[in-house]
Amino acid sequence: MPLLSIIVTSYNVKDYIGDCIRNLIDQTIKDIEIIVVDDGSTDGSADIISEFAAKDSRIIPVLQKANSVGGVATPANIGLDMASGIFVGFADGDDIYDPAMFAKLVDAAVSEDCALAMCNYYLTDSLTGDLTDPADERRWKDFSGIKGVKLDEKSRKKFLQFIAVPWRKVYRRSLLEENRIRFPVGDFFFEDNPFHWATIIKSNSIALVPEKLCKHRVNRVGQTMDSGSSQLFGIFAHHEIIETWLKKEGVYPNYRDVLLRWTIAQIEWTSKKCGKEKWPELFSLLFAIVNTYKKNNIKYVLDRYKIGNRGSKLVVFIKINDYKTFSRILDGRIELKYRKNIYFNYFTHGVFAAIAVAVRPLKFKKSRKIEQPLLSNASKNEIDDVLVGISMLEKKLIAIDRKVQSIEKKLPED
Repeated sequence: MPLLSIIVTSYNVKDYIGDCIRNLIDQTIKDIEIIVVDDGSTDGSADIISEFAAKDSRIIPVLQKANSVGGVATPANIGLDMASGIFVGFADGDDIYDPAMFAKLVDAAVSEDCALAMCNYYLTDSLTGDLTDPADERRWKDFSGIKGVKLDEKSRKKFLQFIAVPWRKVYRRSLLEENRIRFPVGDFFFEDNPFHWATIIKSNSIALVPEKLCKHRVNRVGQTMDSGSSQLFGIFAHHEIIETWLKKEGVYPNYRDVLLRWTIAQIEWTSKKCGKEKWPELFSLLFAIVNTYKKNNIKYVLDRYKIGNRGSKLVVFIKINDYKTFSRILDGRIELKYRKNIYFNYFTHGVFAAIAVAVRPLKFKKSRKIEQPLLSNASKNEIDDVLVGISMLEKKLIAIDRKVQSIEKKLPED
């Protein structure tokens, strides 16, 4: 039994697969098996894999005759079913790995007695060669100087917000086998998201290696995440997969807020990448998901987590089925119209915030700081009457809001 099984997934990466395998052969940890699963490549990648396997007995080639549905789920699962190591790691066939990466990850997991270890990484641009930090770089600051973290509900929520990729981690194989954790197979991509959720929630601790020990290639021709097609929307299929798994495990109420936060993050990401002609399709898909959450759930997440202005507005107007405002935001018009701004502030911050937004133009008019065309012909007494009316309306809205909150609290949680 080897100490580590490294599962390499490959599909039409002829220009990179050789370098990837050399990186793994040269790893300082030698007690390994390298399971290379090629998912029906048509560019000659399989021949390169076979050549390496003929020279190194640690390399186990699995050459699929046809490309499987979706992304890497099928080849990754094939590798997991074949793996015999105490630990399991993953490698993308076009990425670059530091020679000490897997040794450092395994050493960290062993020394901290953890079922999971994770390192940091770079993004490397295939066109320019530039190196940049990943989007979750700032999240490492919360764990500066920490080698191991005991996982409870609070800390798991933090790690669930890290980018889901498995190729910067190692896992005790017993964690995966005992909990029957595999990648979901379907006509979609981004399968690492449900895998990430299951491994984080089922782990009792995680070892951290903050060094950037691998370079993940981006802007490569044919790469899924760089496509502007509906393939991007496949990530939302995983909302239901994760939700179903959480309910099966009996922990959905504990992690509902972070699942919604994850969904909003994907809304922001996909909406920036898809073309305008795809907006109706995206909106329809998102409305079905967002509508499963109550207003209070959404408000809590917007208050609790650091959600950007764009993401906050998108999820609010998706919730109320307002495609026109949704499309305006995607078109770059973040500033909302008067009535929409009032509603947004009511939704996110309550009656007082909405009233403050509503009366702002009137107050400006009264103090003659600005001219509002709508009020340009109004007298001082008329404006005063409007302000009194708004004050009365405010009291009524507060009463209504309290009743709504009382009713929502009595509704059963899903």
